Amino acid sequence: MAATVAGQAPLGARPAASAEAALDASAPIRVEFPEGRADATAPAEVTKERPATFLLAVPQRVALTLGLTSRSGAARLSIYEQGSERALAGTEPEAGCVRWIGQATRADGLRVVVHTAGEPTPVRLEITLNRDLDFNSARD
Repeated sequence: MAATVAGQAPLGARPAASAEAALDASAPIRVEFPEGRADATAPAEVTKERPATFLLAVPQRVALTLGLTSRSGAARLSIYEQGSERALAGTEPEAGCVRWIGQATRADGLRVVVHTAGEPTPVRLEITLNRDLDFNSARD
C-alpha cells in the first residue's frame, strides 16, 4: 500500500507542462502509515545532484525494517535520527546500504536520505514496523 506523501504528487502524476510541474522535487517526503497497517511504501526519483529525503514518524524503540529498490540498482540509503547530521552506523553514504533493521531511539523519528552515484533513477522505500521484534529484551 502506498504511503501518504505530503507536499508531493506521486511519480508520474505531475503534468509535464504546467505550474504544478514546478513543485520542489527536493522537498522532504513525509511517510505516514495507513490506518491499522504496519507497513508503508513511498516512491521518489533521485539523481546525483538531487537525493530524496523521507521523514518517518515511527514509534520509539519499535524495531523496523527499511528496504530500498531502484530501477538502476545504484541507489543507496542513509538513515539519520532527526536533528543529527551523522548517519546511523552502517548507513553512512559510503556504506552502500539498501536494507536496514533497527529502531528509532528518539521520539521524533528518522530522516532517510536516498542517493545515487549513477544515472537518475526511480526508487521505492519500503518500511515495516516489527512490533514482535524487541531489541530491548537483551538489555534488560
